[in-house]
Amino acid sequence: MFLNSSGVLSVVLFGCVVNMNKMNISPEIEDFLNKFWEQMGYLVNTIIFLVVGTIITFSALDNIDATDIVYLFILYVGVSASRSIMLMTFHFVLSRLGYGSTWQSASVLMWGALRGAVSLALALQVNHNDGFCEAMRSKILFFVSGIVFFTLLVNSTTFNKVLSILGFCHISKAKKIAVDSAADLIMDSMKRELSILKEDDDHTDSRWDEVKKVCYIDTIYNSDKDILENREEIGQLHDKVAACTNCSNQVPVPLTKTELSEFYDESRNRIFKAFKISLWKQFDLGLLSKPALRYLDDMCDQTLDLHDKFIELKDIEYTWKIGRVLNYLKVLVTLASGSQKARRLSHSQ
Repeated sequence: MFLNSSGVLSVVLFGCVVNMNKMNISPEIEDFLNKFWEQMGYLVNTIIFLVVGTIITFSALDNIDATDIVYLFILYVGVSASRSIMLMTFHFVLSRLGYGSTWQSASVLMWGALRGAVSLALALQVNHNDGFCEAMRSKILFFVSGIVFFTLLVNSTTFNKVLSILGFCHISKAKKIAVDSAADLIMDSMKRELSILKEDDDHTDSRWDEVKKVCYIDTIYNSDKDILENREEIGQLHDKVAACTNCSNQVPVPLTKTELSEFYDESRNRIFKAFKISLWKQFDLGLLSKPALRYLDDMCDQTLDLHDKFIELKDIEYTWKIGRVLNYLKVLVTLASGSQKARRLSHSQ
């Protein structure tokens, strides 16, 4: 109030500044901070929705008529259309800058733009501003709350369907193979451990059928039928052969361009995940400092977002290069120490 600025927008800007300087946050407490602020955000969201619902029920609805409900529908369509136009206008620029953008991701941004606590908090500020008449404050709060209601009712309930149509829910064969292999490895380890425990006299009364049910791994597949179908598909992928047109021998069929791209992307993702795990292990062993861990971890995330990109030596070698100023000072110190040695030799002679 003293600076005549919005407290809500100030908090949003503060979050952006903290995110830009997140390298200063210790890696040991990062997970705790994420969970803490996630819980705080949930509590604040709940409080804001309760306050807005109470105010609309007991005061704002007195100044609302049937015409405002029609205006609310028109406003919801207009807000969605304006956001779509803005995203599609800048899509051509964003697709050639930074991480790049596709029409699918732009569509997700448009449809997934849920209005929530920030807009409601701003509407509450307007509702408590004496510079507007009571009717105007009630209408602003009603329209903002109505748009939030429609985005939660329409956009959020159909968001999964939109993702599925745009292909974001597609699971590649490479990922299925990786998950299937990991699940088999874990299940084999579990069976070995259970066989050892069964021989222990202290566990003779255990209900091993229940133990197996608890230890069962729920993967990306919905049922045993899906698992069998996927394994048959993987087997066909490995065993796919065709007759040679010249000698009639059976030769392996090469992967299609789409399958090869999926395998390449999945292999690239696994390489970056293994690299990040290695970074954290080195940090635990004291071989890597906090700034170095944060820098390399962030570089992994940024490089992973880029298409067909790996971390190269030229991307990080500048971090250990000595600057021009230090090189100049080093030369001066070397010259000064050399002149002092020459003087001492001359005096000793």
